[in-house]
Amino acid sequence: MREAQKNRPHFGAGDKGVEMESNRKDTHAILLLVALTVGLLIVFTARITGASGSAERRQRTPAQSTSPQNANSVAVQMSAPFRDGLYVGRITSEHGNEPHIAVGRWASVMDRTLYASGYRQGYNQQIVNAEALRLGH
Repeated sequence: MREAQKNRPHFGAGDKGVEMESNRKDTHAILLLVALTVGLLIVFTARITGASGSAERRQRTPAQSTSPQNANSVAVQMSAPFRDGLYVGRITSEHGNEPHIAVGRWASVMDRTLYASGYRQGYNQQIVNAEALRLGH
């Protein structure tokens, strides 16, 4: 039995400790590198998406106001939420359905307001057009 123990390779306690410490340092270095990379990606993404949105908001002039009262302005009528609402409102009215403004389709309050404004305009416009056709105008 003693003979079997002599033939096994022996790793001293000191060797094992040095090896574990080396592995721990490597692991810490890799984790630090991964954390820095993820952090830089988050910052880079936030700067790209945040900078473009905030610059767009800062450059708006009063003539470009997106309130429903200014629904006739070109900027409002060309916005995606307004056009989407206009289309859905027209389709809803054409099918004879009651109005149901699903503003949840849009995330921001401004987009929801524009969508609702476009929806009302499209829905009411279609009703007026149908009434005019019915009366023969």
